[in-house]
Amino acid sequence: MTMSSHPLRLRAIAEMHLRPMSPIIAPCRMLQVVRLTDHNSLDDEIVHASMVATKLDGNARHVSGNTNSGIAFAWERHSEASTAMIILPDAVEPAEASRMIAWLEGFPGLVMRATQIDVAKDEDAATNLIEKAGFAVDELVAGILGTARFWSDFKLHEDSRYGRIVLSAGHMQPNDLGRLVQQLQELGNYRNLALMGFALARDEAPAIQAVEERLVAVTDAMRAGDDDHGNLDALTTLAAETSALRARTGYRLAATAAYSEIVDDRLKTLSPRPIRGAQTLADFTERRLLPARRTCAAFKRRIDAAAEGIEQATSMLRTRVDLSLEAQNIALLRSMERSAARQLKLQHLVEGLSVVALAYYAVALLDKIVSGAEAARWLSWDAHIVTATMVLPALLGFAILLRWRTHRVGRED
Repeated sequence: MTMSSHPLRLRAIAEMHLRPMSPIIAPCRMLQVVRLTDHNSLDDEIVHASMVATKLDGNARHVSGNTNSGIAFAWERHSEASTAMIILPDAVEPAEASRMIAWLEGFPGLVMRATQIDVAKDEDAATNLIEKAGFAVDELVAGILGTARFWSDFKLHEDSRYGRIVLSAGHMQPNDLGRLVQQLQELGNYRNLALMGFALARDEAPAIQAVEERLVAVTDAMRAGDDDHGNLDALTTLAAETSALRARTGYRLAATAAYSEIVDDRLKTLSPRPIRGAQTLADFTERRLLPARRTCAAFKRRIDAAAEGIEQATSMLRTRVDLSLEAQNIALLRSMERSAARQLKLQHLVEGLSVVALAYYAVALLDKIVSGAEAARWLSWDAHIVTATMVLPALLGFAILLRWRTHRVGRED
């Protein structure tokens, strides 16, 4: 009996082994560039990656390897960004190094972070690299990571397109050193990506403030009972603007929360110990990231609160408008009932007058006939007496006739 694999089994296994960092042997120089990309640039990225890596298909999202000159390279496509990396041994030929740097810098997309890590064998060699890097002494960040140490000011200097980190390998094995550098870079990369939400929250702060102020104005107008239909239109407009604001910021705010959790995880994994006289990596990261993530969280709460307030105000206003319409409908029905009653009374009056009129003309006609018969001596009774006796039957007869006709018309309707 054969076993059937789940369609996602191979993808899950591949994902677990997707991001192995190349072993790092000191001394060397690692360059990494993080770019923001869109889905339309994937084909261009694959074409560019294939300049050093062959046999890439259209669905490739990761490639790594080594050139003949011993330069390690890697490219990976993430959900909204891509990373490219090269590791240049000290002994590499300058022309080959320039070729691979050109490959690294030639990918499409907008650079979000570019880092150069100079890896020294020991602290003496690292000290020389620190002096050449020109770190700002007052802003120096340093830490001990196992047997390794690092120094940086995490600034972009005017004479370089890359942020600089100096790392002393100590006695760390190449594979361990590779994993450490990977975690250190992921911490910085995700920190920068998380800070994108902070910039967006600041840019959109006037928009949410305007929504909040207009919501207060509308609710004040509702309390005063002014122009319910106008207030309802204003709330509908506010709801649309809030939905648009949430759509513009929702993904980035959620990404900031997710990236911040990854930063926390990497910081916990690295567990850097302090070096006297320098900022710790934890202090540097939290002092910048914590306010940003709190601002983003507060911005999201403001949007949610505004949306909830608009929904509640709309519900209350619709209830009041519905009650007002119901009261108007009841008043209209009562008015119609009174009108119908008046019409019925008028109809009865008209019917009564019609009976009298018909009876009058019928009796008058009968009086003519009886008077003629009396003059011709065909009638032995007094004509006036005969006419008088026919008045009441005529009234009753026409009344019954009109009532019957009215009921018949009602049944037909």
